[in-house]
Amino acid sequence: MIGIITPTVRSLNLLFSTITLATITKEHFSSILVCLTHVTGILTLCYTINWWFPNLSYEIWATFLLALMVGEWIFSSRETMWRNSA
Repeated sequence: MIGIITPTVRSLNLLFSTITLATITKEHFSSILVCLTHVTGILTLCYTINWWFPNLSYEIWATFLLALMVGEWIFSSRETMWRNSA
C-alpha cells in the first residue's frame, strides 16, 4: 500500500514484480505466465514514462505505443523466420 503514496516506490515495485515474474516464468514455463509477464513489463514501461514525463500529449503516447507495437511485431517476425529456417 505504500506504493500508492510515492511514484518512485510504485515504479520500483512494478519493476521488481516484472523481474520476479520473468524469473518464475523461466523456471516454470506457462503461456499464462508469459502473457502476464509481458503485460506487466509493458505496464511498467508505460508507467515509468508517464512518471518521468507527465505532460505528454496523446499524439506522443500514440506514437510511442505504435513504435512499441511495431517493435514487438518485428521481434515476433524475426523469431518466426528464425524458427522456420532451422
